[in-house]
Amino acid sequence: MRCRTFVGLSFVLAIVGCEKDRPVTASPSQTGELRCRSKLKPDELLPGDATFVAYYDMNRERRYAPRISTKPGGGPRNLLPIEVEAVRLGWIGISAACELDDKFFGEAWLAVDSDEEGVVVLSGKGIGKEKNLRCIADRLGALDSSFIEGTHLRSMGCGLEIEADHDDVSGFAPSDDILVLGTDPAVDRARTVWNGGFPNPPTKLLPPKRSRAWLWGALDVEALLSPSDVAGVFSDTGHTELGALSAIKTVEFQASMTRRLSLEVGASFPTEADVRAARAVLDAAIASPPPMLPAWAQVLVSKTRVESSGPRVTVSIPLDRGAAYDLGLIPNRTEANQMPAFAWLSAIVIL
Repeated sequence: MRCRTFVGLSFVLAIVGCEKDRPVTASPSQTGELRCRSKLKPDELLPGDATFVAYYDMNRERRYAPRISTKPGGGPRNLLPIEVEAVRLGWIGISAACELDDKFFGEAWLAVDSDEEGVVVLSGKGIGKEKNLRCIADRLGALDSSFIEGTHLRSMGCGLEIEADHDDVSGFAPSDDILVLGTDPAVDRARTVWNGGFPNPPTKLLPPKRSRAWLWGALDVEALLSPSDVAGVFSDTGHTELGALSAIKTVEFQASMTRRLSLEVGASFPTEADVRAARAVLDAAIASPPPMLPAWAQVLVSKTRVESSGPRVTVSIPLDRGAAYDLGLIPNRTEANQMPAFAWLSAIVIL
């Protein structure tokens, strides 16, 4: 329940802002003024002991989304409730009314640390600007005050502080172009870094510096579970052959969008024998997929390739951008400019 609330509130705060000033009682760790500074990368605000990191480049999505006519997708998009489309259309209206920059959403980072505390760092043109947050809050409050009820915003040094009355969630906007949200301990750590602390980003889980990733996710399985725990997870599925994957150390997901869309999942293992065993299981699964898969999923399986090199096994799916749109995996250019696709899909958690 806490995870759902954190993700939902993060999404709400990211696109709807906060309620007008009201008296609040700040915790001791939230009383420090926000320092006036610049030239700090958003990923430097992430915890160094993160066990999970995700990245979403909304600027890249706008740049490379295909210029094709809007039409019903043949894939996962058809599974979304109609309320999600209503949220997207509502945001388009709010964005226009508040005259937000086309690049209001730029990049998003999500990290969960070893204590299961989570933080989201969003960057974009004016995403942390008080005028924008106030306008969004007013517009949304006119529709339904429950969206922002119990959430407060106030000036704090060279930025803004965000506090919620519930669920141990808070945030801050240290500049016009950065917004930080999350559970209180994780937000406090990010605030300390912004105010002059030593940045210690989770470099082990971050995308390579020259990565063309549009979406990225990395999980440190080794830090979370022992091999026996992982084996137990796979055994619970009833498929004994999956035990070959129990030695897995890390998992990364990457979607790269340029002139084509490439989906890739990579996993690292401790020995060559583990790599060979894992690849054999994956090859067999792709060669004989479950017969009940829908047509769009069968298309993806038919394009899937498995490779191994050193300690890693990689599963990849190259797709033409038009085909990816038909499958409902990416937005078209118009949709991407109106609202980032995965911010739209994330609306599910608050419906």
